[in-house]
Amino acid sequence: MSEKVPRIQPAIRFLEFKVLGVDFDAGQHPSKIVSDDVVVDFGFGFGFDAAQQHHYAVQFQLLLTEKATAFRLGVEAVAYFESKAVIDDAFKKSAFVKQNSPAIGFPYLRAFVSTFTTNAGVTPIVLPTYNFSK
Repeated sequence: MSEKVPRIQPAIRFLEFKVLGVDFDAGQHPSKIVSDDVVVDFGFGFGFDAAQQHHYAVQFQLLLTEKATAFRLGVEAVAYFESKAVIDDAFKKSAFVKQNSPAIGFPYLRAFVSTFTTNAGVTPIVLPTYNFSK
């Protein structure tokens, strides 16, 4: 019986997380935000630059709204990564990019939202965890 040898994937390294923009309106009653009523609109994408053969980015877009209070928080952020291997089409389609990279960057976005809402004096919002493998 032969054992299946796991495929060695190129190593990635998280470089940094940056918030590029914030759009915030505390709404009419900032102390009365109920996180169960907050609508979460979340998306992410990938950025590759042909001139940067070992670097790529994951861009996050988040919009939180609550209709009853007119609360709105929009966040645009990016997580930067470095790869030991040259980034080719196979790498771009790999689980490292599609699943692992956003999973590494998302907790930074999650922490930013929690800290921002706490410091802004509104009801703190803690984003739920997100399964990037689905």
